[in-house]
Formats: sequence, C-alpha cells, structure tokens
Amino acid sequence: MLEDFRLDCREKPMGSLSQVSSLPLGKKIGLLCLAVALTGLFVSFTNDQAVPASLEHQQEKPLSAQESKTDTSVHMQANSKEWWEYEFQHKWEVGIGKQQTDYFMRLLFKHFPEVVVYGDVLDWGCALGQGAFRIKELFPACHVEGYDFSETAIKRAKQLFPEITFLNEIPKKQYDFVITSNCIEHFKDPVSQLKEIFKLSKKFVIVMAPYNQDGTWEVHPATINEKTFPEYFCGFTRLETKIIPDEQPEMGGCTQIAFVYVRMG
Repeated sequence: MLEDFRLDCREKPMGSLSQVSSLPLGKKIGLLCLAVALTGLFVSFTNDQAVPASLEHQQEKPLSAQESKTDTSVHMQANSKEWWEYEFQHKWEVGIGKQQTDYFMRLLFKHFPEVVVYGDVLDWGCALGQGAFRIKELFPACHVEGYDFSETAIKRAKQLFPEITFLNEIPKKQYDFVITSNCIEHFKDPVSQLKEIFKLSKKFVIVMAPYNQDGTWEVHPATINEKTFPEYFCGFTRLETKIIPDEQPEMGGCTQIAFVYVRMG
C-alpha cells in the first residue's frame, strides 16, 4: 500500500542512486520527494471519481457539406498557430475535443495510481483546460496552472474554469510537476520540444502521447515509442515507461505511451 510506504520511508534513510533505480516507481518518487524536503501534503488517488457534468460525453458532429466547403483550415499549415486558433474557434467544442482532453488525463492517472502529484503543477498544452481541471480534482492540494500557445484556447479555458490559472505565454517559473498529454506528437522534433518542457520543471515531467504512429499524418508528424527519448537527458533521468491501452475508442484515441522523468542532482 502507498500509505504503508509513506510511513516506511519516513523511518529509513535514502539509499544510493543505484539502489533507488531498482525500486518500483512509487518508491522512487517517494524517496526523491523526501530528498527535496517535501512538506508531506499528499492526497490519495481514487480511480472511480465521477466525471463532472461539464465533461460528460458528447457525440462528435460531422461537418455538413456547406461547412466542409467553408472549412478554411484545409488551406493552413497543420499545427501552425493559425491552424490551432481555427481548430479551437470552430471545431474543438463542436466535436469531442473537450471530452478527449479529460479522457486522456483520467487514463494517465488510472495507470499511474502510485504517482501522487504535489506542489505547483503545469498542464503543458492544456487546450480548453479539461486536463488541468482533472488534475485539480484528483489532487486538490496542488496549485494547478495550464499553458497553451492558442489565445482562443486560453480565453475559453478561463471562462470554463475560472478557479485555475491559464497562461498564453511560456511560463517564467518552474513547477514541481509538468504534465503534457497528447501534445508532443504534433512536433516534427519531439526531442527538442521535450528539452524545452524540461526547462519548466524543478523535479518531475510526465509525458503521454499516441504510441508508435508512423508519422505520415501531417497533424502527428512524430513517431513516439520507447526509443524516441533518451533515458538520460538534460539533467533528467527516466523513471518509468508504460504502454497504456485505449479504453474508450469512441474518444478517437489509440494506444498511448507514457514517460515519467525526474530531475537529478
């Protein structure tokens, strides 16, 4: 039990780095938390929380023939700022964008029940804020913020979740946890992008993305698998890699891969 481990690790000193690396992920995170003098404000995680009414499933509505003719996004470069502004203005809420964002965040923590998030937390690439809201629901003691480069997305996120801080510019501070879900596959060079994400974290980074897509779709130009990111990179080491099966095909998802990194030193 995680609670038993918390009590146990208060009584025993932290071992060598080689000893830590052989431990299960939950114990690794617990020991590392002690090493950086955490306050001990941990919140237990439960997998059976109800989905808030604001996030209930909505069926995606296909574009009508007239809407298809006027869909100007087909003339934009995929993943450009202009393209994403159009997506959030005209498509995200008409389709299942909000529900999908929440689904991915729930899926992530369902498969990492040993991860107990604390302190300042950033949802990087937060879209309309459903993922940030979910983190706050699961770990209410945390201070959660969301970042997205889309002005449209951030404006709408602030309307939907006024209790959460949302940023349209790259944050100038560091966070205890930086979490990014289904974003990094939109970059042609995901390794360079991960390097930028690491700059925002004091301790932990969690990345989840579609698993092993072939990279031929222009919207997802990167292939993310076990070999995509180095084990040791920019002062971080990878604690865990996990393949997560899709549980709700109606959400338009697929098998996911998740990485947990920790800053060393």
